[in-house]
Amino acid sequence: MNMSMGGRPQTIVQHMCTDAATEKSYSVLSGGMSARANCSRRNVEAIPGGWRGTSVCNFGNSGPRTTTSTMTGDFQSHVHVDIESQSARGPEHMSIDMKWLGACPAGRIPGDVVMPGGQVYNMTGDGMAAAGPH
Repeated sequence: MNMSMGGRPQTIVQHMCTDAATEKSYSVLSGGMSARANCSRRNVEAIPGGWRGTSVCNFGNSGPRTTTSTMTGDFQSHVHVDIESQSARGPEHMSIDMKWLGACPAGRIPGDVVMPGGQVYNMTGDGMAAAGPH
């Protein structure tokens, strides 16, 4: 992920173990994220080579966030996502390149995300929960 939040650019490399249920839960196409984020508006439309999504959502007490996302790729081995958001904190941009690296490694379950420092979080359930060291 390449992000610019609050004018501070940063790059983060994460690895996520996933399965069909996890992908559906976090897909913009399924509405799973919208339900968790209390979205008042969500629209997804086909564009040449991918999808464009727009939403207005509330994440906790931070107020509404308007987001436009464009997803392109072959959607089997690679997906590129550009996300532009606007909230009370100001504009944010995120660019994500997702690549299929293979099956989940031993000891990992769907939803496990390995962060840059080796900490593992599981994204399934009611939010991120620490899952142990890498």
